[in-house]
Amino acid sequence: MMKYPLTILLAFAATPGLTQEKNFYRLRPEVLECIVEHIGLYRAMGDLVYVDAAECPPEGAVNILDNLINEIPNPEFAEEYDSFLVLTALNLDCLDGVAVSSEARAYRFYPEQCRVEAE
Repeated sequence: MMKYPLTILLAFAATPGLTQEKNFYRLRPEVLECIVEHIGLYRAMGDLVYVDAAECPPEGAVNILDNLINEIPNPEFAEEYDSFLVLTALNLDCLDGVAVSSEARAYRFYPEQCRVEAE
């Protein structure tokens, strides 16, 4: 029974997009657009979804161990794009129907505030 909460804590602790200094995910427009276009696929994966920005649309469940081992959190590089996201069902609801403009150079998704901003 304890395995699931421990996995969640480990995933959030190792997620580069969400730290005390940086509480958002910075995404390329094409990545956000792909997530929005395939929101149904992500919802079907469960209440806690691991999104690999390099594999969109997903071809199955994301291997969290590969991503956690290869991803190093570094809040100093706020201008970089996030490549691994941990999203809840509520986060997916926030992203459902978001309009993505090709003119934006990046998007910031603030999961706690359910807000998406273009840069």
